Amino acid sequence: MAAPIGIGLWFALKALGHDRVLVSETSPERRAAMTALGAKNVVDPRNASLVDAAFDLSDGVGATVVFDAAGVGAAIGDSLPLLAPRGTIIVVGIHEDMFDFNPTTLLTQEASVVGSLVYLDDDYDTTIANMAAGHYETKGWVEHIPLDDLLTGFDDLRAGRKMKIHVDL
Repeated sequence: MAAPIGIGLWFALKALGHDRVLVSETSPERRAAMTALGAKNVVDPRNASLVDAAFDLSDGVGATVVFDAAGVGAAIGDSLPLLAPRGTIIVVGIHEDMFDFNPTTLLTQEASVVGSLVYLDDDYDTTIANMAAGHYETKGWVEHIPLDDLLTGFDDLRAGRKMKIHVDL
């Protein structure tokens, strides 16, 4: 998902030299912004097969790592078929709701699911260094809004019409 967490992941993976990254996003505005930033493999999971896209991108192997930045149960369930054997799903999105999950696929693929939330000093140092090196572009996905538009801005974020907002005080 190309919301703030997902786009941050994309920038970090790109800065680390990973060029075969698949971005799954339902919002047309966010897909367009990701493409404008240089993402080459952006898929609307409602209109294209993520499984086919992942296996095409990985030469038939499957994804070694999938990041769940969406925070919805379907993202985890839909990620399992994308994985290569012994692949890993890393949950970085905040899940607000419970969801049904059948762990049998974890067994058959010997897959792992882990969570990551902590931001260490090294994470900030690396991000700042990557920004200074020009690996993070803010044009086209970060918008400034006045404080009076805060509630509308949050509604736009939740609806996928915006990617990230900065509130000007």
